[in-house]
Amino acid sequence: MKRILTILAGLAVSVSLMAQAQIITKKEKLSDFTLKTLKVALPGNEILDAALRDAVKISWQITPYEFCTLEEFEKLKKSKDYYFMVPVKSVYKKTKLPGIMMLTVVKGATGEKLDDMLEVATIPVCPAENPTGREAAFLPALVDILQNNVSKSLDGKSPGVSARGRIPAESRVIFCSDDLSAQIGEKESHSFFSSNSLVVDADTADEAFTNGIPGTLVSYTIAPAQPEKGALCFKMLIDARTHELYYYKKHKISKSAGAGFLKSDVRHICRR
Repeated sequence: MKRILTILAGLAVSVSLMAQAQIITKKEKLSDFTLKTLKVALPGNEILDAALRDAVKISWQITPYEFCTLEEFEKLKKSKDYYFMVPVKSVYKKTKLPGIMMLTVVKGATGEKLDDMLEVATIPVCPAENPTGREAAFLPALVDILQNNVSKSLDGKSPGVSARGRIPAESRVIFCSDDLSAQIGEKESHSFFSSNSLVVDADTADEAFTNGIPGTLVSYTIAPAQPEKGALCFKMLIDARTHELYYYKKHKISKSAGAGFLKSDVRHICRR
């Protein structure tokens, strides 16, 4: 009898281990991604809607897509037939002031609320309120980067935003003056910037990016319109021609570190 009980106990342990081994990985949960249609929910702002439409048409290639409103997303989010690209606006918990807008890709029928749905990839886009207008020029690249992060997620890799790393010495870096923090004064400008790393106004920077000038990296900063202490600021250098992300850092805004590229960022980039 003891032997029979021992065998039964052993079988029970084996069944338990088999059940634990059958945990479905995120990669498996996303294995149907390329078989489904991506519903792109438009923010509801006429200018942003047009910019996102154009960006998706230019850059999105890995699945079929359709556009919808945020109201339609709420009705469709429980459907297993779709994945969704949704604009998400962050809000400060204490003051309820708006933060930044992110684009996030989620799987349908995986949660009651957006926060509960299975996230595929996310990227910051612009201030949640009072966008600067620069996002129109950069959205095709941001959608490209988001698409690359989705592909990483499908391969079982971390979908977090990351840069290529080393900035090519021969690349020309264009900083938009609006992207520089208050730490970058006249002294730093003389010290850091040259013909290969220069500061221009927003229109000139955006034109260079839109024209896709080869070998040119252009700055893009994302921070709340009314940044509070502790809010995040995202800084990017993106290749105007290939849309590859060469620099990506974020920092918490403080009294000494406002929004924009900090002295440490510029020093690292210009001394590449």
